[in-house]
Amino acid sequence: MELQREQEGFPRGLFVQEIPDVMVCPICHGVMRQAVTLLCRGNHKACEVCCERWMKNQPATCPCCRQELAEPHYNRDTSFDSLIQLLPVRCPQHPCEWQGKLADLTRHQTQECSQGEATVCPDCHQPIPRSALDAHRAQCPSALQACPVPGCDAQVARCRLEDHLATTSDLPHMARLQHTTKAALDACRADLERTRAESAAALQRVQGEMDALREQSSFPTATRRPADGERTIPSRDALTRQIQALLARGKGTEPATGCISLRILRWRLEEHFGMDLGPVKETIKEIVCSLAPQ
Repeated sequence: MELQREQEGFPRGLFVQEIPDVMVCPICHGVMRQAVTLLCRGNHKACEVCCERWMKNQPATCPCCRQELAEPHYNRDTSFDSLIQLLPVRCPQHPCEWQGKLADLTRHQTQECSQGEATVCPDCHQPIPRSALDAHRAQCPSALQACPVPGCDAQVARCRLEDHLATTSDLPHMARLQHTTKAALDACRADLERTRAESAAALQRVQGEMDALREQSSFPTATRRPADGERTIPSRDALTRQIQALLARGKGTEPATGCISLRILRWRLEEHFGMDLGPVKETIKEIVCSLAPQ
């Protein structure tokens, strides 16, 4: 059996009572299925699929008043759909005498009605052999499909899913926000990786500088001669003891005469203490005078 390409209105003969004109689609003349309210001055209604087909074949106008429609052309009317689902209908399988609400017809046809080998597709409401129902529903154009866009809760007929995905205005704000957030997170991850690499390079440089300082500090400190400003002038007692030691070894006299030489003593003392003793030259002179034989 060839599948119905699009989902039009319900057959009017399916209903027990006369249907008000306000519930009849002005395009397919069946009872509205998935009703929409057109954004025209009269707020006319029609089947959603019928509206889509109507506007593909001609400019976007209301099929009742012919007013030109701007985007979006219509809004879904779920409240009106709920009213239609409460209308009383009869089972289309003869001689079944079941009657009930339209909302219960699918359950009756698929679970209760045993008349004949045929059943009705719960999506497109077309007669289908029971043996072929599963295969038919797997590709029925009217079967509702969940939108695959994260954050979008829309249930769309299979024949309209591509149009829904291609129309940005049909996607909820949450789905667009998720895409924007993902791009921002990707940028943050890239910045974090770059910062991590720069920090690792800086840490490596600091480690190298610390290693170099350790190598420098490993040399003996005695090899470094401190500056004069870092030394303390020796005391008078220290000078006296060193002068006595020099004189005892004959290190403070002129080689030719053997007389005590202040110049030689001062040079020997500066060599010993490692500093300029100019500030205490008078003290050295007094010590030498006190040690010289009277």
